[in-house]
Amino acid sequence: MLLCISEVEARRIMDEIHGGSCGSHIGVRSLTGKVMRAGFYWP
Repeated sequence: MLLCISEVEARRIMDEIHGGSCGSHIGVRSLTGKVMRAGFYWP
């Protein structure tokens, strides 16, 4: 089940995944996939 999040929460989560716990320099599609696999989506 995916959890709908606000734009602010989406930015925070993407920043954390892209630059923090998941390493650096991942592509847009890879970043989106990681966020969705973590259970989040944004409208």
